Amino acid sequence: MNFFNNINKSVNRLVDLVYPRLCFYCSEYLTETEDVLCVYCKSSLPVLDFSRNYGVISSKFVDVNPKNVICFLTYKKGNITQSLLCDFKYNGDKQIGSQLGTWFGNFIQDNLHISNIDLIVPVPLHKSKERKRGFNQSEIVAKAISEVLSVPCLNALERRKESKTQTRKSRTDRMFNVKDLFSVLDPDLVKGKHILLIDDVITTGSTLAACSMELIKHDVGAISIATLALAK
Repeated sequence: MNFFNNINKSVNRLVDLVYPRLCFYCSEYLTETEDVLCVYCKSSLPVLDFSRNYGVISSKFVDVNPKNVICFLTYKKGNITQSLLCDFKYNGDKQIGSQLGTWFGNFIQDNLHISNIDLIVPVPLHKSKERKRGFNQSEIVAKAISEVLSVPCLNALERRKESKTQTRKSRTDRMFNVKDLFSVLDPDLVKGKHILLIDDVITTGSTLAACSMELIKHDVGAISIATLALAK
């Protein structure tokens, strides 16, 4: 076993020489224990001050009354969060999404008292959009969180049609844009369950609220909401 481990380490070192692993943000070389970001850049991630922002966040979901709402990072134009998520979503760097999900899962585990989660459910993309992008970013994040928390991840929701872009829409317009947009694939799998609903960024919260409303129709036990970032 040690022999094969040594071979793998040697191969990895050779690959690093040919294709060096660089920090996404500062382009410094990564060590064997670093992924995506170097220690310095990871320490500079804009982790959200949740106590100061709880009122703003929870006010987006008064109609669905989630048990918990959690956001990991602050998302602003030009900041590191925006750079990471844009490369993940639009340049197809799934490693970034997976690593962010792992860090978020550890953050949830270490800092927040969320218990009795039965299922982790990602917000779905429409099939045509997922085919075009090649993946659902929320699903990648959800699966990484699932591994950290040891809770099963399930694609329990379906997006019935592709909605128009939410950019520059008011909260009222966004809510109308996503009304009746989602459906539960198998009501028996969510009935009575405490669902942790995952998305990448909260803006007005309309998409997450619409997903929550659809789940509530099918008698889920409770809903908690977790997103990688809060748009400010």
